[in-house]
Amino acid sequence: MRSQNRTAITLPIPSDVPPRVVLDYIQTFEPTLRHNPGMVAYSEIPFDPGQIGPDPFFEFGCEENPIRCFQIQEVFWLGPGLTKEMKSPFFFQRSPSGLRCRCNAYAGVISWTEWQVLPLHDMSLTGSVSTSSKPHPLKNNVEEWGLYGVVIIEANRLMLPFCVLNTERYLNTIGQALIKEICGIYLTGTI
Repeated sequence: MRSQNRTAITLPIPSDVPPRVVLDYIQTFEPTLRHNPGMVAYSEIPFDPGQIGPDPFFEFGCEENPIRCFQIQEVFWLGPGLTKEMKSPFFFQRSPSGLRCRCNAYAGVISWTEWQVLPLHDMSLTGSVSTSSKPHPLKNNVEEWGLYGVVIIEANRLMLPFCVLNTERYLNTIGQALIKEICGIYLTGTI
């Protein structure tokens, strides 16, 4: 029997970094791959719609915003001295306020992740991964912005506790690394 779990984090964006810079940065997809703690390698591959079917998480047929696919190679730590190396496809698509990602992982585990740049006061209203295609304006008069990450993971009920522990750790690690890197890049003027 399969079960689902939802994990979310909110990370404030420093006020001296414009939210548009963070949005543009995460929408390149690669920073979220690069900061994944188990990532060994990744490369872009052609997208095959048959791999994810008619998943309502994505907007199919959107020429301005195509779904892109990356083949990833990850290492999972199962216990002391015990690792498992896996290859799986990651599917990405930009959304008005961030990006969406789906991973078809080993043993039938599926994860849907959404990273969004939102005003902090709006984050309490975002209760689940959104599939809305309506743009969220990046208003200049809003002072406090944050990076909001949410993962819904689906797996066999017996595997889910292990998956949830990894998901929480990975989501935190990736989110903090994204904020740290974009702040460093922006504040040193390399963007």
